[in-house]
Amino acid sequence: MNNTPSRRAAAYARYSTANQTKLSIERQFFGIEQYCESAGLNIVGYYADEATTGTNMDRADFMRLIADAEKSLFDSVVIYDMSRGSRDIADWFNFRKEMKRLGIQVISVTNKLGDIDNPDDFLTEGVTAILGQHQVLQYRRDSIGGKKARARKGMFCGGIPPLGYDVQDGRYVINEREAAAVRLIFDMYAAGKSYKEILKEVSKTGVTGKLGRPIEPNTLHYLLKNERYTGTFIWFEYEMRHIHKWVGQKNPEDDIIRIENAIPQIIPVETWLAVKARMESNRKNTLNNTRAENRHYLLSGIIRCGKCGGPFAGITTTTKGHQYKKYLCINKRKQQNCKAKDIKADKLEACILDILRSRVLVPEYLSALEEKIISSVQHSSERDALRAEIQSLDRKNANLFAAIENGLSAQNTIDRINENAKRKKELEDKLARLPSIQDIDRSAVRAVLMADISRSLETPQAQKEIIRRYIQSIVIHDEYIDLVISPDLSRYTTANKKALTNFNKLVNAVGSPGRTRTYNPSVNSRMLCH
Repeated sequence: MNNTPSRRAAAYARYSTANQTKLSIERQFFGIEQYCESAGLNIVGYYADEATTGTNMDRADFMRLIADAEKSLFDSVVIYDMSRGSRDIADWFNFRKEMKRLGIQVISVTNKLGDIDNPDDFLTEGVTAILGQHQVLQYRRDSIGGKKARARKGMFCGGIPPLGYDVQDGRYVINEREAAAVRLIFDMYAAGKSYKEILKEVSKTGVTGKLGRPIEPNTLHYLLKNERYTGTFIWFEYEMRHIHKWVGQKNPEDDIIRIENAIPQIIPVETWLAVKARMESNRKNTLNNTRAENRHYLLSGIIRCGKCGGPFAGITTTTKGHQYKKYLCINKRKQQNCKAKDIKADKLEACILDILRSRVLVPEYLSALEEKIISSVQHSSERDALRAEIQSLDRKNANLFAAIENGLSAQNTIDRINENAKRKKELEDKLARLPSIQDIDRSAVRAVLMADISRSLETPQAQKEIIRRYIQSIVIHDEYIDLVISPDLSRYTTANKKALTNFNKLVNAVGSPGRTRTYNPSVNSRMLCH
């Protein structure tokens, strides 16, 4: 591996906690700039994530850095130290492999980074990465220990309090205005009212969610399941994120702290039990109706095997009178040539729906998606191809000029530069002559996207439809799942109400956060229940 730094560099900096400030970013950039000046590097882009954890890759500017790397906008990524890039050893080496695939060198001002395919370099770098993750695990253990001590006293342990409660001096107190809406919701649901009827009455009260947004069907689902309203303090029942990575799992009973009468009661126990009984009855009826209508498997058609690439199919088996639903690899079942593990359908489907509810069907994400949809319409495959070739010519000429600066002055090198410049001019003229694409109707896009937020996902039919709208593919591996979120753009129309053309290309162009790796390997065996 050539360890000579390339000339175009991207500078990346990050800080994670309230104990650090923007000055931390400035100090990192100062160190990076000093290094680049001494190494002859030209910084062509700055990327910074403020108050963002390094334990996952889901960081706005870090993802922008990777996207720009795909576009070959720079040849090197310079960070102050490895911990600024990642504090997760698996994420760090995935990043290193991806940059190597793109031919981009990763440089640390304070750490020696070599060739990750070299055993000695890999060992040295691995030890540093392990120490970084060890520090995170120690902090997590201390943090959980402190929260457990607070939880045993029935004190607030962070996050956002449930609707109906505020927090004062670390204790739950009733917010009377919100609590009245909570009682209304429980009473109406216990009386057999639908979500639509409940939301209509709640809207008349003017009460909104804790973040100021209107209460939606998904909000009702979780609110009606929250036992805290009976006065029972519960902590660590679910772990949605493990070291800032999505896992979406219920913890073992031994890990859950549950203290009765520890917080003010909003809902009588009798009402809570009536609501719980109705929800359980609806769940059973939903399963029975799903079987009858052959719509039981929400993920059929989009789930594939990470080992052999074959499709996964849903099946139901009966053991000792009990029915169990699962997904398994078709090649394993028919040809016995794949060793992929089976997955419990209920667990997987619940996790996918939770991801959609918490990460996709939210105003912040859909607003960003709206902008991406609008932007995507301005591009065609021909435009993209022309721009890619222009960028390639720019890179070639930059390399040729660098060769001349290093002493190469042969006439054929100059001729190649002139040829490239001529070809670039032809491409730019062709790009300018391309007809403009009709603009998409922004108001129509916004209306369709925002309508999805308020949809009720109580029935399998609604769940399956929303999954098809936003999930492009699910690839099952033994230790993790790759989930690609990509909306179906065929729903959006132009101002003339005509369907857009080239939907497949647009879908591929828009995507979303792209690939989301779910299920942390350390808890995968519990989450997937192989």
